[in-house]
Amino acid sequence: MKKFRKISAALLAVVLLLVTAGSAGADTVKESPENHWAMEETKLLRRHFPGYRVADMCEEYLLDDRVPRLYLSCIIHGQESYEQSGVTLDFSQSLLGQDWHHPLDPTGDIFGWTWSVENGIFAVKDSDKNASVIPHPPADDFLTREECVTVLYRYLLYRERVHKDGRVPESGYAEIPEQYRDKEQISAFARDAMEWAIETGVLCGRTKTQLVPKAPVTKGELAAMIHRAFPDLYVDF
Repeated sequence: MKKFRKISAALLAVVLLLVTAGSAGADTVKESPENHWAMEETKLLRRHFPGYRVADMCEEYLLDDRVPRLYLSCIIHGQESYEQSGVTLDFSQSLLGQDWHHPLDPTGDIFGWTWSVENGIFAVKDSDKNASVIPHPPADDFLTREECVTVLYRYLLYRERVHKDGRVPESGYAEIPEQYRDKEQISAFARDAMEWAIETGVLCGRTKTQLVPKAPVTKGELAAMIHRAFPDLYVDF
């Protein structure tokens, strides 16, 4: 087993900032009620999806909160860490003063950002990609709906390459239905991912006619997407 490492007080402050980033400056965000449409999926992820347990350690359910890029990279990297080592990264243990183990990257890439970029799951500017240390995005850099779908699709393709369980059809996916009147607003980089998400039911429109691809994605929407896209990754702890 690799050596356990202590996380510095400064790094812990960054972790806490990430956990609460979506609420920063938004006093109107309140804990979601039990009947929130995404509550069931969120609770399932907290109980059975290792990567989600890494990133979402809050006791509150702020499902209408926005999603920072680091939050999603932490979920994906935490999932890979668990599958490769059987260890669930638990920031709460660090907050209690315990040693913290990072199975995938002993250098301290705790959000998995460098790993996610190097594996093609997140994209950065070429100047950042070629840097000796890939800089983290700020904790208040929030994902849009089309960006979130694109990241999950890239993770699906990664899983197809590495784990052979991505279930990506050779023929591709159908074009986005005409019922979505704003489909032309989808960015070129997100087109394939959005087609995948809509055809497989991973993503639904905000209304019957609107996808609003450039709106910020919420934690509730993210939970529902992960639940629909990766049900085979659930485990019993």
